[in-house]
Amino acid sequence: MRTRILALLAASMTLAAAAPAQTVTARVDGAAAQRDVATLASPEFQGRRLFTPGYDRAADWAAAKLREWKLEPAGESGTFFQDVPVTGPDAE
Repeated sequence: MRTRILALLAASMTLAAAAPAQTVTARVDGAAAQRDVATLASPEFQGRRLFTPGYDRAADWAAAKLREWKLEPAGESGTFFQDVPVTGPDAE
């Protein structure tokens, strides 16, 4: 069975390779980060368990955040996702 994952590692590697080293100052909003964690931990996402509708909703939510932050997709076909094979008891 296959599932899609967010291609975050590839995105960060692409960003690092594309930009010269520079100092970046960023403001972290702790309240916004807490809201995002609470959202991902909500029952709507069913624990982000593979092969559940909640997993797909969580992945779509995260991809929307990446688009909101103006990051470039590094996944397959110009998306933030990559299909990967999954093995194990839940993959049957």
